[in-house]
Amino acid sequence: METNEIIITSENYKQKLSELDELRKKQYELMNNKDVNDTKSIVKLFDMLDERHVIDESYDGHQSEIDKLTEQMELYCRAFENYRGVIQETIRKCESDIKDIENKLQNYKSIENDVNNGLSKKALYSMYKQLVTGEIKTGSVIMFGSYPQGKSSKDKTPIEWIVLDIQDGKALLISKMGIDCKPYHKNYYGHITWENCSLRKWLNGAFLNKAFNDNEKEMIKHTIVTADNNPRYNTNPGNDTKDKVFLLSINEVKKYFHSNKYKSCKPTIYAREHGADRDLFSGNCYWLLRSPGASPQYAAYVYSGVNNEGNVNGSYYTVRPALWISLDVIWKE
Repeated sequence: METNEIIITSENYKQKLSELDELRKKQYELMNNKDVNDTKSIVKLFDMLDERHVIDESYDGHQSEIDKLTEQMELYCRAFENYRGVIQETIRKCESDIKDIENKLQNYKSIENDVNNGLSKKALYSMYKQLVTGEIKTGSVIMFGSYPQGKSSKDKTPIEWIVLDIQDGKALLISKMGIDCKPYHKNYYGHITWENCSLRKWLNGAFLNKAFNDNEKEMIKHTIVTADNNPRYNTNPGNDTKDKVFLLSINEVKKYFHSNKYKSCKPTIYAREHGADRDLFSGNCYWLLRSPGASPQYAAYVYSGVNNEGNVNGSYYTVRPALWISLDVIWKE
């Protein structure tokens, strides 16, 4: 066997181990051969020579071959040591990869918990810091609360909101998409205003409780919602209200959306499944405002621009909730 470099791999590991065992066996046979043992027996029997001297002389006869075997075994041992180093490095890398995966899984678990339970206190506080430091600006899209957005009513997908305004640590948000399909008022019976419509009751009751956890509800501030006249028809808007969740007015749409492009909105799958109408070409939906329309039986809505003749009890309009969130007192730490 030549004494050149030996490479150990997972494929030849068993073969090389067997070769090394053969070398050790040969070395043992040479160092403990029958002649030596016979010599030892003769020395002991006749007590003529020093036993160690006779054994050493016997070794000397095989020393060259023993040295060669030793050299070959050292090559194998170094190869196995190198192989062990490679294995250990692979294990270390795998452990590092496993730790990285575990961290990612932990992050995903945290996100999953946020989705299932609403945003955590830590996530909400982080969002607050971003608001007050200016990292979140008007036009930014943030996640807050959760609501079905697929076909299943059990789906709890985080709601995306567009930041319309920021004032003193508070932010005015409107949902990026039309998240549900509801009439302005279920049963038309005359002059309906935001104050007495069924949609206001739903937004501040069933929707509020379904979409937000207790921490998130604390963040949503009661807001004086002004009863603005219809700027074109001067239709009676009723009285101001105090709500946590509301719809924008015509005046607020003009203030915060500077072009028809930004007024446009698409419905979620959930809203479509519940009857939301949309334009076949653009995919955009018709979303309600709180302002009265051209007359008491109409509600204002937005497609690309503002329309003043939406049927109060129409069942094909989408809802884009709006709300103010604030963390000034509750979340300072």
